[in-house]
Amino acid sequence: MPTRRFHGKTTTGCFACKARHVKCDEARPECKNCRRRKEECRFPGGDASSTTPPGNSSNGSSFAAPAVPSSHSFDGLDLALMHHYSTVTSLHLFPSDGGAHVWQGIVPAKAQLPSGVILQHGMLALSALELACHYTASGDITQATMYRARGLQHQQAGIMLFRVQLASEDSADGNAAFIFSLMLIILAFSSAHSATTKPSLDDILDVFALMRGPKALWQMHNDPTNGQLIETMSPERNKPSPFVPEQETELSRALGSLQLDEICSAAVGILIAAWTRFDVERQDVRGIALLPAVCSDEFREQIRQRKPDAMVVLVNYANLVSRFRARWWVGPWDDFILEAIEGASPGAVERALGRNNDVKSEMSAT
Repeated sequence: MPTRRFHGKTTTGCFACKARHVKCDEARPECKNCRRRKEECRFPGGDASSTTPPGNSSNGSSFAAPAVPSSHSFDGLDLALMHHYSTVTSLHLFPSDGGAHVWQGIVPAKAQLPSGVILQHGMLALSALELACHYTASGDITQATMYRARGLQHQQAGIMLFRVQLASEDSADGNAAFIFSLMLIILAFSSAHSATTKPSLDDILDVFALMRGPKALWQMHNDPTNGQLIETMSPERNKPSPFVPEQETELSRALGSLQLDEICSAAVGILIAAWTRFDVERQDVRGIALLPAVCSDEFREQIRQRKPDAMVVLVNYANLVSRFRARWWVGPWDDFILEAIEGASPGAVERALGRNNDVKSEMSAT
């Protein structure tokens, strides 16, 4: 009887093989599996050129991420971060009755599945960047820098697995990818708080692009858990909304009277829907995502070209975002947006606010 050959489990294989739980031959610069599947092959320690996630430019800015750690190597700091996620971070992501249940219970449970390593990285990144935000606010830059570096490491490691799972037809992989796409949005917002430079207008457009991800993945993988996750973004349903129809009418008149071009007028319509349909006053954070998620490519291009009408819409979007400052991962993002607009097009914020005030004056006169 022939002797059966046993293969020891590799701990130094590429990220793609680890994500698929297959043996990696560790050939450099490209293993056999990745070469056969025509996928990008990357190893722990950065043997291949690193890929920068949206919102983390590689041009030397403070958004650049450190080297990617091994996807299965967790140390004592990571254990402390996971404890912090379970006891603190998961409770403060979304202000809803079911938020803690989903993010403290369901998501960690899914992270224990074979497809859940990506979620482990996401949870650790969220925990680390929340602590980075905390220490930045308290002025402890040393601690903030340490936690930020670890958070970006886990974000980058998760992104590597994310790309593999996007190509997978496994529904479990699709569900994990959907959850991670939500995490990426929070990470993009929160990482800016501890950065040494603030987001540029192009960085903000990258965040806009991230907000399209969950919608696309929802359509690809219609898992019931995805619906539960979306519901956690909604406010408590037993609290009455302070938003009244008269406010909706006034808001529609104010924004609708800005005399913008057709593309930007459509974007304004989305903004009005964000204020009303998703109840911004009651902290339904889906209101933040609506404009970036469904605005047209033409509108995004107008922002990129610094068109005056697009800047007016973006200033009003910053006003919407300001209502969510209480969320730790949002914070002063309205200021970041206004500063980015001003940096890209000096005087644009003042001109946009002037047009808003002119409309308000006309409304008062009538």
